[in-house]
Amino acid sequence: MKALHQSRATLPALLAIVAVLLAGCAVGTATPTPIAPDTPVLVVNDQAVPARELRIFLLSERSNVVSGTTSQLPKDANAAIFAAAEADATAAAVQFQLASEAGLIADPTYSTFVTSLAAENQRRRDAMAQNDPIYGPQQFSESNYLDYVLGDIRYKLPQLLAESGQIDATQHTIDDYYAAHQDEFVGHDGSQLAVDSEQVRLAYLDDRYEELVASLSKAASVSSAGDGKRMLDSGCALEGSC
Repeated sequence: MKALHQSRATLPALLAIVAVLLAGCAVGTATPTPIAPDTPVLVVNDQAVPARELRIFLLSERSNVVSGTTSQLPKDANAAIFAAAEADATAAAVQFQLASEAGLIADPTYSTFVTSLAAENQRRRDAMAQNDPIYGPQQFSESNYLDYVLGDIRYKLPQLLAESGQIDATQHTIDDYYAAHQDEFVGHDGSQLAVDSEQVRLAYLDDRYEELVASLSKAASVSSAGDGKRMLDSGCALEGSC
């Protein structure tokens, strides 16, 4: 009888322990709270990079990694994808900042970019309603519009930077560039192409612009903000679920 009494006495304690263990498991397997699109996850030169922007670069870099391998992905693939996307976001922020300083755009923040996207898509809807011609897609996705805007900046900004002296575009410098890169101006048969000075100048400016962005990106102040570390630690970059 004494043994039975002890067994009954310990039963509530055992049940309490099981309850605690189950509660711990539930906490460990709970689905993480989603990160809101406009939540800052990085800061580049005091400019916030929201989750929605970083997600665009994460998906792009994940696609590059997944399509570039036929074997099992390495264990550090998630960190590698995240690091590459962070570098992309840094370069984008640097270009927006440069464009703003040069007067090409009014404001370098991503929130202004999102507002511009909404306005552009509304303009396209209005044009279609009036049967007016539009060029390009009927509606831009956020990622496609980001590509479009950055491409437009890359096309226009080097000339402005040359005019301001941030890129050395003296004729002597361009002549030296052509002399060092003549092999890039050849036809499919290896013959020297007839190129005009403007063609060489644009190629030179594009190369110098790329170098400038790379240099400024390397020197940029970049830090994790808000839920940036949680996004990295979740493994969502590799899963494509950020």
